[in-house]
Amino acid sequence: MNKELLITVKNDISEIARLSKIIEQFGENNNLSLKIIFDLNLALEEFLTNVIKYSYGDDREHLISINISLVEDEIITVIEDDGNIFNPLEISKPDIKKPPEERKIGGLGIHLVRNLFDQLKYERKNNKNIISFIKKVS
Repeated sequence: MNKELLITVKNDISEIARLSKIIEQFGENNNLSLKIIFDLNLALEEFLTNVIKYSYGDDREHLISINISLVEDEIITVIEDDGNIFNPLEISKPDIKKPPEERKIGGLGIHLVRNLFDQLKYERKNNKNIISFIKKVS
């Protein structure tokens, strides 16, 4: 059983599908529930889509590193990218009481991830955005 997964993806949306398959295999190998695997894939898709679409001001290839660790009863995920400074946790929470046509565009995915995970943290270190999220697995 491999309790840690290190993977690097390119800043290309097609990489998300490849990553999803790797996460599913990691989850199966470590007896994670389908819900945990789904939540993890959803969060990774949300954060990576934001990084790929908005973090780079050029057409060059950039690498995004992802580290997933199972530590006791938690799954800890860390995403690092060398894009422009962007703290997704500063995005204001959407007013979900308003009808969809009256809401501002954006922010719903991050809101969903906030509700699925126990802890989320952002830091900027060594010219990198580092987003961490933790979820209890028991």
